[in-house]
Amino acid sequence: MDIRKPKLQPTGDQIVVRVIKKHMSPGGVVIPENAQGDDTPIGIVVALGPGIMIKDGSFAPMVVGEADQRIQIGDRVLIKGGHRLVIDGDELHVATYLEVLGVLSGTGGN
Repeated sequence: MDIRKPKLQPTGDQIVVRVIKKHMSPGGVVIPENAQGDDTPIGIVVALGPGIMIKDGSFAPMVVGEADQRIQIGDRVLIKGGHRLVIDGDELHVATYLEVLGVLSGTGGN
């Protein structure tokens, strides 16, 4: 899992996801990108913004699904939307936490 810090630090409720280039079938066979079909990115969360500032000046944590499942660095997530960037050959997606469709099980998180 590649969770090295990117050259981009997100602000607000943004997250940075390093796109996983190759997907594997449950049996361990690498599925080529042109055969994967869906273009919904799967990646590893490598940076988090501080969250949304609330009235008292503190930041609300970024959660997805259940209120106790916070997005954390190292989580493998499925995202829809956001912006694709390539910085020094590193393919990243920047999205809000609301664009995270879910955290894939067995990959970190709570």
